[in-house]
Order: sequence, then C-alpha cells, then structure tokens
Amino acid sequence: MKQAIPQEWLWTAETDDYFWNELKEHPNYDELWQSRGLIQHLKDVKSHVATMIVAGEFDAEDLYGPLETYKTIERYNEGNYNTLVFGPWDHGGWARSRGKNR
Repeated sequence: MKQAIPQEWLWTAETDDYFWNELKEHPNYDELWQSRGLIQHLKDVKSHVATMIVAGEFDAEDLYGPLETYKTIERYNEGNYNTLVFGPWDHGGWARSRGKNR
C-alpha cells in the first residue's frame, strides 16, 4: 500500500524548477505577483489592436481573469474593438481537439 507524501515535503524539497521555487517563496499574492498582474496593463490598449478574450463557462481554474480583462479593456479603451467569446468549455477547452464524435 502506498503512503501519501507529507504536505510539508512539497514546501521543503529541493528543486531546480524556477516557477515552483517562486511559488514556495511567495505563496501569497504579494508584491511579486501583484507586479505581474495583467489587469493593471490594460488601461492603454491601442485602438488599432483588436482584442478577443476567450472564456469558458466551466472554467474552474480562472473565470475571473477573462471577464475582468474584457471589462477593463472596455472601461478604459474607448474605440477599441474588444470581443468576448464565452462558450461551453473548461479551462483551455476551446483550444483542444477532442477528435470526432460518433
């Protein structure tokens, strides 16, 4: 019978995975993550750049992101061609092929 890996191991194990190390060092939404947030950079989208935001109705990982991105572009970028595509798929489901249904 397998034994579960203790939770504390995840935070103390040595790794060369840069992203995992960042998660370990910054587990909360601190200055590092705040500086990388997309929304703050959407207040000056040039009007000659059309945008299409894609969201999935069943996206359990990130429904906030696409909706807030669309709203922010609309609010601060008058004249921008901004489109929201909202469909019946999960996270990234719109970009995957599942083969033929028979």
